[in-house]
Amino acid sequence: MQKYLTLSTLLLGMLVAGCNSDSLEINVNAANIVSSLDGSPAGQADFEAEFSLLGELDDEQRAQLDAIVSAVESMMDIDSVEIESGDFGPSLLIEGSIPISNDPNERSPWYLKTSQFDDGLIQVELATGQNFEPLKSQMEDINFMLTPAAYHSVKYKLKGSRALVMAPAVEVDGVTHLFYRGALDKRLILNFNGGPFEQTGAGFVMSTE
Repeated sequence: MQKYLTLSTLLLGMLVAGCNSDSLEINVNAANIVSSLDGSPAGQADFEAEFSLLGELDDEQRAQLDAIVSAVESMMDIDSVEIESGDFGPSLLIEGSIPISNDPNERSPWYLKTSQFDDGLIQVELATGQNFEPLKSQMEDINFMLTPAAYHSVKYKLKGSRALVMAPAVEVDGVTHLFYRGALDKRLILNFNGGPFEQTGAGFVMSTE
């Protein structure tokens, strides 16, 4: 396995031609979601993403990707980037974090948006922040094929206890539900996959208790 710590490699997977991830896992604590509504520091949600690559970058592609590193370096919190060889070609593996926020002026290109759904209920969804469009514009100026995808299919790994969780069109424990309603007991995995979640942010509703 080769490791790359520059964002030029990251951009190959995340930002080429409206690319959607092969898998995107977001690890989030229920307590942090609740904290985000009252203005308390909510922290970050960790993510792991995987993208299939079509092959090695040539010199021209590397130069184009390197040109936008400075633009995205301050916009995303990336911990590590790895390229892993597989039977069907290399894959890009990315680990980092995104904010959890109910601030309508959140600047991060991607974040977990929280909002009051109803009395005692919080809505959580993957959303784009104020820096998404500027990032998109800068990349298109370099190469019109370099367009970030706004939304992705998501697997949420939710941690916590004593909370009620509700979600539409979701897979839980290998079973697809038109509408899921269940208790969070230490850990719950919610898998939102398919076309609808490439057009809107995948999300769920949970109680504040």
